[in-house]
Amino acid sequence: MQQAFPAIKPFARRHLSLQHQQIYLEQAGTESGIPLLFLHDGPGLGCHRADRCLFDPQHFHMLLPDQRGCGRSTPHLVVEANHRDSLCDDLRQMQDALGIDHWVIAGVGWGAQLALWFAHQHPERVRALLLMSTSLGRRAELAWLFEQGAPQVFPDAFQQFVESIKPTALTADAILQKVCDVFARGNEIERMALARQWGNWMWRCAGVKPQQELQQEYLEPAVVLAHATLASHYMARQWGYKQAEGLLPFLSLPEGLPMIAVHGRFDMVAPLSGVLALQRHQPQLQLNIVREAGHSVREASMVDAIVKAQARLADICGATPPACG
Repeated sequence: MQQAFPAIKPFARRHLSLQHQQIYLEQAGTESGIPLLFLHDGPGLGCHRADRCLFDPQHFHMLLPDQRGCGRSTPHLVVEANHRDSLCDDLRQMQDALGIDHWVIAGVGWGAQLALWFAHQHPERVRALLLMSTSLGRRAELAWLFEQGAPQVFPDAFQQFVESIKPTALTADAILQKVCDVFARGNEIERMALARQWGNWMWRCAGVKPQQELQQEYLEPAVVLAHATLASHYMARQWGYKQAEGLLPFLSLPEGLPMIAVHGRFDMVAPLSGVLALQRHQPQLQLNIVREAGHSVREASMVDAIVKAQARLADICGATPPACG
């Protein structure tokens, strides 16, 4: 089984002034390597040092931004003008500021959805896609997460979650409306308490086996507050698509665009049926269904599959390791 690459430090950290935002960006790996944009999950989770360990630092020039409103980007927790088009504009301006003509995009969950949308809007700027635990913004994903799917698998955790927020009904719409109301009008104590309940529920759904280290990351106050605030903002609006199939009816990508997807069979956040629908829509998509894996890209079997996938992308893009000596 493939292991993650050894931990490395960024060779550059900076904030980019983009559309009245200060977007935090880390760069790691080989500066002369294949540009690879990593889009984190969420919305609102921000990048983590472990994300740098999924890609070969000899082959890739990794770019890891914290999307607007979260992580080390400022202003924090801003939902105004926070939607997929504004985020894509941030990425386009970032690409221009760095002088990069085209890049590989690797996205996790929501980040995979954002990667697809960017490639749809700017196909000439994208070299290849690596999609992990892909969310497509479909109505079925919300129903799975808050109604008839994950709540049936983890009824004890779901009961604790809904008892803490007291929605008017046990539907995705009612749950998300109540969460958004608290974040819009609640006091600091109420918002933080709700964010922790949100984080516990999302953590329980993230993996096949509970990962205590992942729980600590999910429940770190700044992380969980940003994730709960921004994710509920997007979900309550069905990511802005207003169609049951989310992104799919709008998606148009070049037939020759290399696309690899890695997806856990037991993903409780973004069900496998979504990426199968994407494959029917985009037949060139190479899909690896990972047994005994869920949504988290930290599970050993997911890491193994991702490391193999990024090696295939390096071959497709013609990577050559830097000469020694």
